[in-house]
Amino acid sequence: MKKRYDIDKILKGIEELKESQKKTDEQLKKTDEQLKKTDEQLNRTDAEIDRVIKEAEERSKRIDAEIEKVNKMVGNLTDGWGKFVEGLVEPAVWVLFKRLGYKITRTLQRVSSNVNGRNLEIDILAIGKNKEGEDIILVTEVKSNLTIEEVKKIEGVLREFIEFFPEYRGKKVIGVASGIRFEKGAGGYAEGRGLYVLAPSGENMKILNSSDFKPRIWG
Repeated sequence: MKKRYDIDKILKGIEELKESQKKTDEQLKKTDEQLKKTDEQLNRTDAEIDRVIKEAEERSKRIDAEIEKVNKMVGNLTDGWGKFVEGLVEPAVWVLFKRLGYKITRTLQRVSSNVNGRNLEIDILAIGKNKEGEDIILVTEVKSNLTIEEVKKIEGVLREFIEFFPEYRGKKVIGVASGIRFEKGAGGYAEGRGLYVLAPSGENMKILNSSDFKPRIWG
């Protein structure tokens, strides 16, 4: 009887092991199914992320294209306004400086020169002679809003002028600051720095300098 009891116990233990293995297998199967579901969810998430990123990139491209379009429009407007203002000032240079005794023979608009990778552009360049018959160059910079800071920049242009335009070396270079609007004190500051100052007067332009003004010679 003792021997039979041990066999039954062993058989019972085997059955319990089988049952435990079955439960383990079922649990593993459930775990595997859960892992598959998780993988599917992750794949869906990855696909969703890829879709969102792709849409964001496409939106970014569209926004960049719109910004470029707007910048181009602004550039065209700015350039158009600049040409309009320069077109207003250029004929005035002939008339106004003739009254001061200058004989202008030629004007050039937007003259540019490049030296060692650096560029200098002059809004209006007027070539002629003064009362004494000396060769003069009027370097006119045209600003929508003439500020003291802009006057300082014009001085910088005049200091570098001969470096960029050596063909005018030996001629008397005179600076002209022209503006449509003026920051308070800018006109007086420009005159104090030896520049002629042009401003709108009705449909034309006028020289703001005092009658005894003597321009600074830069070249």
